[in-house]
Amino acid sequence: MPRHRLSWISLFALFLLLLSSLAAWAGAFAPPNPAFVAYVEDQARATSEGTARTEGGRTPSPVDLSHLAGKSLFTSAGDKGAWFPATFDLRKSGLSSPVRDQAPYGSCWTFSAMASLESTALRAGIASPDYAEMHLGYFGCVDRSPELPGFKDVAATLPLQTLMDQGGDDFRATALLARGTGAVDETEAPYEEIPDGAAPLSRRLETVYNFYYDSGTRYQKASVENIKRAVAFYGAASVGVYASDPQTGNWNLSPYFNSATSAAFIPAGNPDGLTVGWANHAVTVVGWDDTYSRENFNALNRPEGDGAWIVKNSWGDSWGDGGYFYLSYEDAALDTGAVYIGTTVDAFERIYQHDPLGWVTSYSPAADGGERAWMANVFTAAEEGRIESVAFYAGGVDNVAYISVHTGVEAGAPRSGLCVIDSQGATLEAPGYHTIHLDEPVDVAAGTTFSIVVDLTTPGYDYPVAVENRSRGYSDKATAARGESFVSVDGTTWTDLTDVDATANVCLKAFADGPVGHLPKPTLLSPETDADDVSLTPSFSWQAVSSDEGAVVYDVLIGGFPIAQGLTTTTLAWPSGQEPLRGHTIYRWWVTARVENKPELDTKSDARNFTTLNALPSVRNDAPADGALNVAAEPTFSWTADDGDGDSLSFVLYLTDESGRILSADAGTGAAHSWTEPLDAGAIYLWQVSADDGWGGSALSERTSFRVALDPVASGDIDFKNPSFEGGKIVIPDGGLTLTWQPPKGLGAGETVSYVVTVRDAEGTVVFRGETTATELFLKGLVGHGTYTVTVDAVVENVGTVTGTPKVFETANRPPVEASRAPADGAVDIPANGRLSWRYDDPDGDALTYVLYLGTEEALTDDDIVPLSADATGYALSNADGRRFWKLAVDDGFGGVVASSVRTFIADGGLRQIGELSPASGDLFSIAGLVIVSTDLSGAEGPAGIDVTTLRQPSAIDNLKVASADIDDEKLTQGLRQGTGEAGKATSVGTPFGLSFEADADIALVPLTIRIDRDALPFDAVSADLLDHLRFVKVLDDDLAFDLVTLAGADRNRFFSVAEEAESFSVSFRLALLDRALPADRSSAVQTLTVDGKGYFLVHDGAEDGIFTDPLVPVHFEAAATGGSSGGCALGAAPAALLLLLPALLSRRGK
Repeated sequence: MPRHRLSWISLFALFLLLLSSLAAWAGAFAPPNPAFVAYVEDQARATSEGTARTEGGRTPSPVDLSHLAGKSLFTSAGDKGAWFPATFDLRKSGLSSPVRDQAPYGSCWTFSAMASLESTALRAGIASPDYAEMHLGYFGCVDRSPELPGFKDVAATLPLQTLMDQGGDDFRATALLARGTGAVDETEAPYEEIPDGAAPLSRRLETVYNFYYDSGTRYQKASVENIKRAVAFYGAASVGVYASDPQTGNWNLSPYFNSATSAAFIPAGNPDGLTVGWANHAVTVVGWDDTYSRENFNALNRPEGDGAWIVKNSWGDSWGDGGYFYLSYEDAALDTGAVYIGTTVDAFERIYQHDPLGWVTSYSPAADGGERAWMANVFTAAEEGRIESVAFYAGGVDNVAYISVHTGVEAGAPRSGLCVIDSQGATLEAPGYHTIHLDEPVDVAAGTTFSIVVDLTTPGYDYPVAVENRSRGYSDKATAARGESFVSVDGTTWTDLTDVDATANVCLKAFADGPVGHLPKPTLLSPETDADDVSLTPSFSWQAVSSDEGAVVYDVLIGGFPIAQGLTTTTLAWPSGQEPLRGHTIYRWWVTARVENKPELDTKSDARNFTTLNALPSVRNDAPADGALNVAAEPTFSWTADDGDGDSLSFVLYLTDESGRILSADAGTGAAHSWTEPLDAGAIYLWQVSADDGWGGSALSERTSFRVALDPVASGDIDFKNPSFEGGKIVIPDGGLTLTWQPPKGLGAGETVSYVVTVRDAEGTVVFRGETTATELFLKGLVGHGTYTVTVDAVVENVGTVTGTPKVFETANRPPVEASRAPADGAVDIPANGRLSWRYDDPDGDALTYVLYLGTEEALTDDDIVPLSADATGYALSNADGRRFWKLAVDDGFGGVVASSVRTFIADGGLRQIGELSPASGDLFSIAGLVIVSTDLSGAEGPAGIDVTTLRQPSAIDNLKVASADIDDEKLTQGLRQGTGEAGKATSVGTPFGLSFEADADIALVPLTIRIDRDALPFDAVSADLLDHLRFVKVLDDDLAFDLVTLAGADRNRFFSVAEEAESFSVSFRLALLDRALPADRSSAVQTLTVDGKGYFLVHDGAEDGIFTDPLVPVHFEAAATGGSSGGCALGAAPAALLLLLPALLSRRGK
């Protein structure tokens, strides 16, 4: 039984021991990042399906920071600048390095990390940093040494493309930089070459701030402000985005990207399921623009509000907007980010670490988790040195750490041995990687075992201890050994972390300088810790230290950058030639003391932070210049502004008019603004600009003045005095046009103004220019059918010329004007080969063309057109004979066509037929002839009262009067009444006679329209029907006799009363029809010629070249009457009646 009892006792003791052991390591690891879990599953699935491939890019980390959603980070920095400017751009202050190109590798994560580190280096005063992305990416995959392995279990012999396409993230980049794998200069490890690992470091990592971005409406404000604080106070931030198209893989074709504006946005709840975990590309935020319009995004997917991050890509500067793009604040796939802050290379010489692969997961030694935990790492000093700093990760906000350093620790007991540093406190406001400088450096000899112990509280995060362990597909090469890393709930009972996970180590590092003597560290005095509003050129002071080894000198460093070295005093005024600090910026400074002749014997003071005051901006007006005249009514204002802090300034433009009214406009962040509301013409304004840096600093420029240009004399102000129009075109009066206009608007009272009027033709040639002080001017030199442009420039005293607005007008065509035309209307005696001539003037100077109508009828038709040369001004007749009618059609080629009146003339080609003659009132004409009377009557007498005398009196024929009184009436009467002789023989009276008449009314001498006043005759036998039986025919042959009148049957009784005893009679006339009055001496003009008993006449003026030299064309008229009639007139009535026809045988002379 006792044995049995002892057995139970033993079992109980063993059980208690087991419980104790379980309690010692019964902690909890943080849940992994869901995006990482999904990524690993996808990779495993692809491997099993044979479709796995490496594409590089940004891959998720196992660390989950979703607990940071909605939390404001950088609160102390935020307290100093809770209000952010609407726009901010690191490029404007020179704090963003140039755009790089990652091609051909999927190494974007190295580019975003280096871009952030370069940006913070620029802020620290390092010129043109360019850190090697290849070095970081290559040794993130390939072992640099056994102590510094690559992350993934891949062979170093794989092609470089495969190695560089393994992918990465900010946690990997942080681990590599923190362990000393970079940063190195690009020149030491070019992107095109495989690095050999021998490149010297150029920049060490000191701090990395991590933040979580949640695009949900609940947390969006905090997320946006966190990035703004990080970028504004520290530098560019590395973030993850989704940069592809779920369907095509081409981002430019994605409905979430607008390639025209380089704007990206993925909405929450999108059909492709894209969320934070889908970020596949690492980029760098360099600024923001709250005013960036939502309309700039792809029309298929637009955010609810304006605002975007200004993002630098790593695809070269030919992509996007010079290598940049805009990312909406509301983007659903924007992932966790980081800001990398470095320090100088000589900050330490050796790193003691067990976590070369960095933060892989988080752990709480409490089973149910908790915000507080203890962690420790134990190291063995490899050489004599001084432990000056420690570094670790913290996952909460406003984390609190207490740091202890122990030397000579025992195995498994990290708090044993000598406590050299006991609970040095530190508050870490933001999650991430933090380096803490020890208040008192700890000297260690080679082989000394020492521990770094941290009591850490991470508010809001229940897994305080950052741990490196093996995570397949991420940290494949993580290893651990017992006795290296420990965790504890209370700092008393410790658990070796390998008891929890054999591959796990605490992420806790120690940094040591080389061996030193006994030199105490200086104590900083001014500026005080966390001092605010420190000058941009501050002075520094510290307490002196001394050494038995020699004289001590001091180096003063700000942000790891020395601003003074080798000082022998303990104060420093800002060095001349040193650039001032930037305003409203947190700076970290410390002093290094060293023995002058023993540089290895040095020590470093505690580091202190201070915040510089905000540097006030300055601004001055540029344009319009002070006193400028003729400024546009919608001017563009420009100014020069400067901000000593490199802040993005916002401006407000103010204008004050002459009444004191103030106008203002938000001018944005540019250095110019276009005024869009027209200012008053001629008015004087004062203007100035206010500049605001967004941090409480503002400036106002000095007010300057300008005068708005007068409104010019515009086209609508120009008119013509009493204009008339033809077809919408202005008709030019004789002489020219009078132009009128309104004065320019804005003229001041009493200002003197004159005007310059310029008229140009369609080719731009100046055709008129004139000056006046009036508001009208007479224009000369214009022609019709022209297009003109007129401007009226106002010349204002003390202002200058106000150029007018052109007015275009068209002038109507002016038709040609007849200047002369010959021969005159009604002209006679025109030679048969004479010439028609004319001259027309065109007011517009146009070339004229003529169409000549020439014919024998007054109603001229196109059949009467005769050909002319192009520039004809005359026409030569050819054998013209008798009466002709003519007219002209004149064309100026611009629609001006003039038809002349119809004129008539008689060409002296022979005598004219009666039908060709039409005397008009006042015309002179004449007849001449020889009467031959042949009758079978004897002793007959003519009717009483019928004689020549009666016939030539106006009372006998209204339309005729005798114009020549020297007529031998006796002989003429005798000739008409001669009736004695043998029957059948002609009795010839050879005396010629001539009558000259002047028409006192128009007489129509065309066939069948002869006017005879029968009421003046002593009998009623003559009627108008007589004329229906007359035919007038020109003699065509030598037989000069032909029937003129045939009176037959009852017709004779209608016209004549013939004696019963008379059976027949005939009367022949030989008539010469002259187209002018006979000369006074008719005997020389009229001669008789008798041939075969028939009389002829030659009519001429006695000159060889006279116009009447052609032989007279004889015309024979024969009248016959048969039958008889009762009573009435004697036979002499027949000759008398025929004589009544004489007025019809007239010619016409034109006036």
